[in-house]
Amino acid sequence: MFITENTYKDYPVQAYDDKPCRSNILDAIIDRIEYMTNRFSRVLFIRFDLRYPRDFYSSRGNDDIQRFFNSFTRYLSRKGIAFQYVWVREQSREKHQHYHAMLLLNGNLTKSSWNHMEKAEQLWQSALGIDYLGLLQRCDRSRDGSRHPDFIHLDRHDACYERGIDRCVEWASYLAKTRTKGYAPLNVREWGASSLPTEW
Repeated sequence: MFITENTYKDYPVQAYDDKPCRSNILDAIIDRIEYMTNRFSRVLFIRFDLRYPRDFYSSRGNDDIQRFFNSFTRYLSRKGIAFQYVWVREQSREKHQHYHAMLLLNGNLTKSSWNHMEKAEQLWQSALGIDYLGLLQRCDRSRDGSRHPDFIHLDRHDACYERGIDRCVEWASYLAKTRTKGYAPLNVREWGASSLPTEW
C-alpha cells in the first residue's frame, strides 16, 4: 500500500517530490519508535546512510548490510544498550545500491551519536573488507545545506516530547519513499528491521 498524504496514523510524513511512501516501511518505523518510547523514558534516535566507493565491486545482494548490522548490534549488546533499527536499500543511476538507516537506542545509557557513528563507520568498512573513510554519511545537513544534529534525543519529561516523536517519524519517513526503490535484483529485499517482541 502506498501513502500519498502528509500524515499516516496521526504522524507527520514527508512528501518527496510528490512520490508516495510505502506503508509497510512506515509501519516498521512507527512500531519501533513506539516500542522504544514505551519501554524507555529516554530514547536516542539517529539517522545515517551507508555507501560504497565508486570503483568498488559489491555483491548485488544485501550481504554487506547484514554483516554490518550483525557486527553493530553485537557492539551495542556488549555495551548493554537496547536498540532497534530499520534499513532500506535504494539505487538510482549510480553503480551501487546505497542504504539509509534509522537507529533507536536506550537514551538512559547514551545521549550522543558521535561514538556510535564512529564505530559504525569502522564496522561498515570491515563489512566491505576495505579501509576507506567517508562511506558513512551522517544525516546532519538540511536540503538547503544548513547544519543540524544527526540525532534527536527524546525525554519523556520534556514538554516537547510528543513533538520530538513526531519529528522522528517525519525524518525517518524518508526511508519509506518509493523514489529510487524497485531496482533490487529478483528476491533481494529492499528493507529490513530488527525484531520486536511478539507482545509489547
